[in-house]
Amino acid sequence: MMGWNNGHLNVGWGVVMLIGMLAFWVLIAVLVARGVQARRPFAQLGATHGEPTSGAKRILAERLARGEIEPQDYQARLAALTQPG
Repeated sequence: MMGWNNGHLNVGWGVVMLIGMLAFWVLIAVLVARGVQARRPFAQLGATHGEPTSGAKRILAERLARGEIEPQDYQARLAALTQPG
């Protein structure tokens, strides 16, 4: 009977191939997830859309909303962001 050797089933290479195949697909999934994750921060901060400081303005507004900075400090920092040069 095929696959039997003296009454014992030869499954050693089948298990090795199964583990190798699973490891391959896990590696592919991890690489895809890392690629998606690497692109995400730029889209969230607005670095790829519109003006380059839009992400910085959003963060500055969030800090003001959380009470981390005072309104006068917000205005000064916003002016520094929008000044050319």
